[in-house]
Amino acid sequence: MISSSMKGEVRGVTKDSEASGAMKYYQRELFRVADGVNAFLTKAFSNVNIDGPPLDHDQMGKKPTMVVCTHRSQVDYFILGWLAHETGVRNMRFAAGDNLTELPYIGSRFRGFGAFPVSRDRARSRTYIRELCSQVVEMIEDGDSIIVFPEAGRSYKGNMLEVRNGMLAAHILAQAHSREKQHVFWPVAISYERLPELLYFDMLQKGKDIRRSRDNFLQRVRGNVYYFGADLLAFSKFLLKKRVGLRYGEVFVDYAEPMAVGDVVDLDANYNPSARDEFSAHRRSMLEAGQVIRRKFLELYRILPVHVLSAVLNERPRQSVKEVMRGVRPIIDQLAKKNRNLKSIKELSDREIVENGIRQCGYMGAIWYRNRTLSVRKSSVIQYYAAAIDSE
Repeated sequence: MISSSMKGEVRGVTKDSEASGAMKYYQRELFRVADGVNAFLTKAFSNVNIDGPPLDHDQMGKKPTMVVCTHRSQVDYFILGWLAHETGVRNMRFAAGDNLTELPYIGSRFRGFGAFPVSRDRARSRTYIRELCSQVVEMIEDGDSIIVFPEAGRSYKGNMLEVRNGMLAAHILAQAHSREKQHVFWPVAISYERLPELLYFDMLQKGKDIRRSRDNFLQRVRGNVYYFGADLLAFSKFLLKKRVGLRYGEVFVDYAEPMAVGDVVDLDANYNPSARDEFSAHRRSMLEAGQVIRRKFLELYRILPVHVLSAVLNERPRQSVKEVMRGVRPIIDQLAKKNRNLKSIKELSDREIVENGIRQCGYMGAIWYRNRTLSVRKSSVIQYYAAAIDSE
């Protein structure tokens, strides 16, 4: 089930617009599979909750748009692509890590839907980032909308990562080239009750570390087996459970109003005319945009009972239910002061938060619950969800 609190009609591309020939091949592919993605999400999750302000669908299709989103799961691509499609974003190109675009079959299909690869191994190379930025500027100027996860990869620990500026830079440069147009960032955050690949993140991180070896070919091969195998195992299990009717809890998609680049940064005031190149000349705007978007991510990312319960248990891994309940309210008060997204818990009592947290942790076998006492069973899961509370 997909539920939405958006006001106004949610619609996709019409057949008339397809017939007009205005769409690029990857837009036509997305139009063709949109209903299938909807059906997939409905079967895979108990509910996909979408929450945000009313959107002007016609404007969403006209303005040069960079969709920026938090990143916790590879499923983000499907959810975000479907949401953007339904709200009017057109000619989407997905910035995707090579661990996704290089997967057998899935990778080639995903590239056919408009994905372009980002090399995780080269992401810290200044030369590579500039080259990638130039490519994305060309895409934007050619009428493409860009979908980006600017944390530069999934958060394996559950915390909000620093926003990287490479992809954001492309949208800033494209706006600098076309002052007559209004380019926009559209911030989105996705929060999962039950993350499909969570139990495989340690394996994925191990592979990522091993495959960096420059001197040992066999080590790199071994690293690739772990790196790609972790996602293959996670999603094989995910798809198998979907087929037999087992769902992965609820998903919460929260978005803000699209933000004009000119409202996020002052391109003229921040411009450095003595910089060695255009990329460097706009560096201050890139840094400021990253800070604004990260703050918006923290405001949007939905805190669930599982996050609060995990934060309490992460401090002391064995507690009575009464002790856990006493630890809930201080955490919520702290989050409220930081303007975090408490929509899922603000109407719940402390007892209800704990009860729902126990249910959500139970999905992954992360805790023992006996004789009104809670004990941590899988510390990596508890630490992952607790990290969302600690993000600053």
